[in-house]
Amino acid sequence: MRVRPSYPSASASATSRPGADFRIDPAGRILPDRARSSARPNFPSIHRASVRSGGKWIVVLAVLGFIGYVIYGTVSRTGVSCEVCMEFDGRMVCRRGAGETEAEARTAAQESTCGGNAMGMTESTECRNRTPERVQCTTG
Repeated sequence: MRVRPSYPSASASATSRPGADFRIDPAGRILPDRARSSARPNFPSIHRASVRSGGKWIVVLAVLGFIGYVIYGTVSRTGVSCEVCMEFDGRMVCRRGAGETEAEARTAAQESTCGGNAMGMTESTECRNRTPERVQCTTG
């Protein structure tokens, strides 16, 4: 003869206790209480959280790698730097520029000087075509 394990009766079911997420049916089986379990927030398991945090680290490392690449690319190509001075409305304005060659550095510095002081397309074009008052370039 087989002895059946005793379960609490349906009258003493776990649904009467606050926070229970299961119930016992009349046959004595434990069933999930769908009404209660759907009302609870769905918190991620520890395993899922560790996988997600690993993915976050990959994204963080990728962003840091990209920032490092941009900084390296900007600094490594500056073989020559120039300071260009031009006169605007009676005052001398000087700006710096950098590039692989002296011509690139000089153009960058002159465009920087014109960009901040010339208003409109006509003045910008005239400024870029003007000869600077002073140009000083350094290598290295």
